[in-house]
Amino acid sequence: MFTLGNIARKLNLNFSGDEDLEIKCACGLENLKENGVAFFSNSKGFSVSIPAAKRNLKPNKNAEKIVIVTDENFVSDIPYNFIYSKDPLVTHTEIVKLLYPFKFSEIKIDKRAIIAHNVKLGKNLKIDANVTLYDNVEVGDNSVIFAGVVIMANTTIGKNSIIYPNVVIRNDCYIGNNVTIHPNAVIGADGHGYFKRNGLNFKIPQIGKVYIEDDVEIGACTCIDRGRLEDTIIRKGTKIDNLVQIAHNVEIGENALISGQSGIAGSTKIGKNLILGAQSGIKDNITVGDNVIVAGKSGVISEASSGDVLAGVPAVPIGKWRKQVVLFSKIETLFKKIKDIEEKLKKLF
Repeated sequence: MFTLGNIARKLNLNFSGDEDLEIKCACGLENLKENGVAFFSNSKGFSVSIPAAKRNLKPNKNAEKIVIVTDENFVSDIPYNFIYSKDPLVTHTEIVKLLYPFKFSEIKIDKRAIIAHNVKLGKNLKIDANVTLYDNVEVGDNSVIFAGVVIMANTTIGKNSIIYPNVVIRNDCYIGNNVTIHPNAVIGADGHGYFKRNGLNFKIPQIGKVYIEDDVEIGACTCIDRGRLEDTIIRKGTKIDNLVQIAHNVEIGENALISGQSGIAGSTKIGKNLILGAQSGIKDNITVGDNVIVAGKSGVISEASSGDVLAGVPAVPIGKWRKQVVLFSKIETLFKKIKDIEEKLKKLF
């Protein structure tokens, strides 16, 4: 059982209210339940969700609700208990992990798994039924591979990684430590490489690899293609959403955030800390610098310098895009004015 007092002490944080109050669930601030804990990242802005008339008195110890706030001097007549944190989001996340620990069933290698020759298995593994490990696969300590996963020859999975059901990892791929791959993702499929001769399409062999560094998360149904000759590389700390397509020979720098239904075309090189909005695309064979932000539903078709914030199709600096949107919204009015001017000119001449 977690109480306000013991969970605050566990996280080395101060609190006010009933230290014996049991914390049973995590909530959002808009739907805060009894024995629930929510967070607000700026207590001075508490009025965003709490009416102005309901502020400026002290917390009520008898209340059975908890809010994580930033300022120990903050008081409210809302009957809440408080945990004080420099970063309420981080604290709330840590409490969620404590309240809802991620538990696997028994750690074991199921006898229904198919394990081929020269497979190297680390310690404390969970490998479910109907997993298929081809020749020369290596799986690091404490990793979990769920049912239906296929890992083809000469592929390495690092330590503490989680591969969810029905993931397919083709041959000669490298998956680092602490990597999570969600259901039905495909790593290392052939890139879309063809050439035309006499009106026919001929396949270009895709003999590169996929190299995924540590602490990467890959969403459900995402596809990361192997390189044509060189490797496709996803650098450490990158988080990729569901239904994303990453083509052959792409290199993505550290700590990227890539939202769902986005696509990155072949041989594009991307720097650190990319933020790519949902349903956006990046053209092939271009370079994107560090710390670039691309708004949702945008199309990047030319080089992007470090620090650019882009939007639109084709993507342009966001200030320019906003002006374009305003002008576009006035096209009908401008067209009518032009027609009126044309009619007046006809009468004059």
